[in-house]
Amino acid sequence: MTGRDICTYLSLKYQGDWDRVYKAISTKETIDPEAVEQLIHGLDCQVLTICDKAYPDYLRNCHKPPFVLYYYGNIGLIGNRHKCIGYVGSREANSYGSKMAKSICRGLAERDYIVVSGMAKGIDGDAQRGALEANGQIICVLGSGIDFVYPSSNMDIYEAAKRTGLILSEYPGSMPPLKENFPMRNRIIAALCDGLVVGQANGTRSGTMITAGFALDYNCEVGCVPYRADEDSGCNALLRQGAWLVENATDVMWMIGDTELGLEGEKRKK
Repeated sequence: MTGRDICTYLSLKYQGDWDRVYKAISTKETIDPEAVEQLIHGLDCQVLTICDKAYPDYLRNCHKPPFVLYYYGNIGLIGNRHKCIGYVGSREANSYGSKMAKSICRGLAERDYIVVSGMAKGIDGDAQRGALEANGQIICVLGSGIDFVYPSSNMDIYEAAKRTGLILSEYPGSMPPLKENFPMRNRIIAALCDGLVVGQANGTRSGTMITAGFALDYNCEVGCVPYRADEDSGCNALLRQGAWLVENATDVMWMIGDTELGLEGEKRKK
């Protein structure tokens, strides 16, 4: 058995639970080779393990690096981190947040950036639909099993990513989403991106803010869509702490230091 087989087997056995897989590896849990072959043989998706040469260093160095990532689509998309922009936000999107998510991510896709998000209800889904409207590529990082579409209303995004983008999950099969798995999912979103945009955050204690925290830990630039001064906005709180102000795709390019088509380029095209 290879290290790759062992990681995959343990991930399947413990349903992607990082702590249980780590314990099994640390204690050198006894493994039946026949059980390994049987479990791995039943996989419909592809896997990328921490033992693979193609496993990116930025994932290897993140908090609790995933032992296994299950995926459908083009795994090569994670190899170009500078072109990956995360866009996250509240599940309870308001009309302004939804409009901005679609507009900014449509602009990013038109400039060949890859939009990374969690395919969640609200801002995440709006951002990825905006990218798809411009025939862009998206990466969906799930908090459920790779074959469990959550929410089901985003089946269109899931199918599009499966065809032309990438679907990733630390969790196998049809495992339903668990509350504790979403912060784990968020660390992967942050690690994949060169820049992260917070499109809407209701308050300062949310999964969106957890993702922003991971991004800052990984030296990933963080930008925010501004909100009204009388709103309890996590975006405005981050802006006060020094996050980039983001109103359009060009602002995102400046945020990550990609000025080739920055403001001057935009002016020349007009």
